[in-house]
Amino acid sequence: MKNKTLIELTYESSIVDYFNKNFKDITNSFEDVIVETIDRRIHFRGKSEERFDKRYKARPYKYKGIIKYTSDERQANRLAIGYNGLGKHSFTPARCNFFSEGALSLPTQNQELVTQDHSLGVSTCGDVVFELLMKLYEDENKSKKEVVEYMTQEWLKDNLHNWVQVQITKEEDRRLLRNCHTLEEKINLKQYTDADIIIGHKK
Repeated sequence: MKNKTLIELTYESSIVDYFNKNFKDITNSFEDVIVETIDRRIHFRGKSEERFDKRYKARPYKYKGIIKYTSDERQANRLAIGYNGLGKHSFTPARCNFFSEGALSLPTQNQELVTQDHSLGVSTCGDVVFELLMKLYEDENKSKKEVVEYMTQEWLKDNLHNWVQVQITKEEDRRLLRNCHTLEEKINLKQYTDADIIIGHKK
């Protein structure tokens, strides 16, 4: 059996109805994060180049022998956007109905044997949103109001897949390779395919 794409699974799932039922609360939380991110950018634009670079300039680090890059802003967005961008309405496996075949095959619902995995990754989710915000606000010179309107009323409903979580077994989790896949590969669930993990919905 082959994994579908993350986008296909998302829009076949119960999370769409959940999003529609909680639309106002979710978009209000997302709006708060957008405004905070843009306001922080404005704040640091008014500071010295040294302070701005300290916040936003990528710095290298080594992960399992591979050189990666991060920044203070990326770390902040990982939490503010990736983990908390939808407020109390995080897209948990139960809300998404996202489970691995391994988790579904367990003889009992023993929570000690399973864990939740953010399919896209909270850092990648933060990157996706931040890069689009900067494109709209700085490159295209849209007003903060225009950015908020577009992101909350148009973009979000078509990009719910950025926040979905899946329940997998802890043994499967140990097989996953972290920080090794591109955005496109994650959307195609290559990180799970490489670890021989099949993702689907509970019947």
